[in-house]
Amino acid sequence: MKALFQCVRVAGVLLLFALPTMAEDDAPLKGTAFLGEEGCPKGIKSEDCKLSFQLTGKAAILLFDGMRVKAVKEECTGGMMKDDGKGLRCIKASDGNVDCDFGYQFSKKTFTHSAVVC
Repeated sequence: MKALFQCVRVAGVLLLFALPTMAEDDAPLKGTAFLGEEGCPKGIKSEDCKLSFQLTGKAAILLFDGMRVKAVKEECTGGMMKDDGKGLRCIKASDGNVDCDFGYQFSKKTFTHSAVVC
């Protein structure tokens, strides 16, 4: 009986480490990924194809707040925009919601701006 209890206890401890945990400041990713319409006529293997990502929610807010560039007025939405010049762009709306976008170009093996158009 004691051996069975030890096995159950060890299994319980292992299960605790195996379960994904979220700290208070962790942010689950919410958003979408899509192929740019202009550069991907033949799919993801096209030379100019770019996979674009849009993030929303707490992860986007963390990105916006952490970016070390000055926010400027964004003409299309009227929100405040931060752009790192390397592909990451975040826009904070007047209601506090933040959307961030970036892209990945497979042929160049690099992150870039997304195919998001106003």
